[in-house]
Amino acid sequence: LVEIYPDNKEYQYLLGECYYHGTTNPLQALKSFEEAIRLDPDFDLANIHIIDLYMLEKRYEKTVLMIEKELQNNPKSIRSLSNLGMVKALQGKSNDGIKIANRILTIDPENFGAKFWKIRMLYELNRFNDAELIVNKLRNEYLGRFDVFMLRNGFYFLQGRYSEIRKILLNGLNKKSADET
Repeated sequence: LVEIYPDNKEYQYLLGECYYHGTTNPLQALKSFEEAIRLDPDFDLANIHIIDLYMLEKRYEKTVLMIEKELQNNPKSIRSLSNLGMVKALQGKSNDGIKIANRILTIDPENFGAKFWKIRMLYELNRFNDAELIVNKLRNEYLGRFDVFMLRNGFYFLQGRYSEIRKILLNGLNKKSADET
């Protein structure tokens, strides 16, 4: 269909979808998604995939430009803000990422992803006291989540507080043993 109708954005997009989800190399889809965007710069579905692919390729500057364009149209888009925060974190711009996480949390105070990434960026900046408050709240809000468990253990590990990690692990094992009896 793309060969017959090269100016049809939907066909370009669908070809991209086939490459993106139907092959072991999703980067094959980039050309088709970019062509769909060239035909219609406001084609949101293609934008979503292009942003993912640009992040995969570590083309952060292009990603930021696309996300900022999306945010002009919808400044409260949790998806766009989350992507922008993630890119800033991957670029090592943790202070910017924390500001973006805070923007998300003003829109959605319960957003797990924003809390999670904010903690990781605080770690990067060695702001452990600030991170500890959020880590402990997150732990209480999401009991039993493995990623929260690992985030909390990582918090102590990064500070060299190995005895606290050991204590947490032993408490967890003892609680599991008690629950099984």
